[in-house]
Amino acid sequence: VSNHTLSLGPVPGAVVYSNSSVPDKSKPSPQKDQALGDGIAPPQKVLFPSEKICLKWQQTHRVGAGLQNLGNTCFANAALQCLTYTPPLANYMLSHEHSKTCHAEGFCMMCTMQAHITQALSNPGDVIKPMFVINEMRRIARHFRFGNQ
Repeated sequence: VSNHTLSLGPVPGAVVYSNSSVPDKSKPSPQKDQALGDGIAPPQKVLFPSEKICLKWQQTHRVGAGLQNLGNTCFANAALQCLTYTPPLANYMLSHEHSKTCHAEGFCMMCTMQAHITQALSNPGDVIKPMFVINEMRRIARHFRFGNQ
C-alpha cells in the first residue's frame, strides 16, 4: 500500500503528489488562503484571475505561422510553438490583459510572448522570424545564447 496521496492543486486540473497523509483541517494553516494546506503558498501577484482562465480555445484559429530556423534555434522554436498553442496561455495573451497593466521599463518577457503569439496566430501560412524572442533570451537566463541549443 502506497503512502502517497493525490490532491487537486490550485489550478483547475492540476495535481499535486505528496508523501504525507491528508492534511488535518483542525490545525490552522499558516497561509490564510492556502488551499487545503497543500504546502503551496498563494501567488504574490495574480496575473490573470482564475475564474477567467479558459482551458479550451476561446475562438477558432487556423494554424498560425511557422517559425524560421535562425541558425540552431530549432529547440527554441519548438518551445515557442508549444507555448503558442497552449490554449490558456494563448487566450490570456490574445486578450492583451497583460499589456494593459504592464509597468515594466524596457524588456518584459510577457509582453514579448504576447507580441509573438499575436503575430504567429495572425499570420496563418506565413513563416516568421522570432528575432525579438531569440535576441532577448539571455534576459531569461544567462546560459541561453543565440545559436546554442
